[in-house]
This record gives sequence, structure tokens and C-alpha cells, in this order.
Amino acid sequence: MTGVMTPTESATVGVIHVLLLGFLGTGALRVKDLFPVEMDADAVTGIVTTSSFFGWIMAREKIGPRSLPPSPVCSSKTVQTPHLQGWPVRSEWPADRDH
Repeated sequence: MTGVMTPTESATVGVIHVLLLGFLGTGALRVKDLFPVEMDADAVTGIVTTSSFFGWIMAREKIGPRSLPPSPVCSSKTVQTPHLQGWPVRSEWPADRDH
């Protein structure tokens, strides 16, 4: 399958379309409104980029639930901490396989 444009290109066309409508079509958008909007967009982009990079590092270094030490708050077979509720304790983890 081929398309007319990539997702990035279509997003660019969408932004240009919205800017044209905002400036010329409705007159609701002014140049001085662009800076705060750009700052908000940059903040969100920075958060997404940082979290993606952090996730990549965690995957590369094999940091995750299997590399965490056993929880000191364990009863029977599951971890009892709220953010890890229901995860199996270390003795139940399957052996790591490097493929």
C-alpha cells in the first residue's frame, strides 16, 4: 500500500491548514498567541522524548520487573505493593532467555 504522504507530512499539512484558518479564515488567531502555544507544545514534546529515551535505556539495560529485588512486603505468592499488585514474586519468574 502506498499513500499520498507520510504521517509526519500530513501532520504538517494539518498544522498549516489550522494556522491559515486561524489567521485568515476566522481571524481568531494572532501572532502573539503563537509563542505560548509553542512553549506548551515544546514542553509536551520534551516530556515524550525524555520518557521514550528513558524507556529505551531501560530496555537496553534490561531493567524492569525481573531485575527488581523481591519486595519485603510479600505474602504467599504475589507482591503486595500497590503499583506492582499481582506480579509474581521472584521465585515464580521464568528463567531469562537471551535470544
